[in-house]
Amino acid sequence: MRNRGVSGDKKGTAFVVYDDIFDAKTAVEHLNGFNVAGRYLIVLYYQAHKLLKKTDLAKKQAEVDRLREINAT
Repeated sequence: MRNRGVSGDKKGTAFVVYDDIFDAKTAVEHLNGFNVAGRYLIVLYYQAHKLLKKTDLAKKQAEVDRLREINAT
């Protein structure tokens, strides 16, 4: 018997945008793990500011490394 909704093959990704953070929180709480047509939903928050922050940190670290190389010579 195949365990549907748990295997690695994915049908796709959808993004839903909420105007209110509380509505998004409710969706995550109630829909995460919900079974639809034999497949389980995985509901996550997308936080663009965190992604940008990681990118900024990587850029800053690259700049620090570059300055260290210049000063070492």
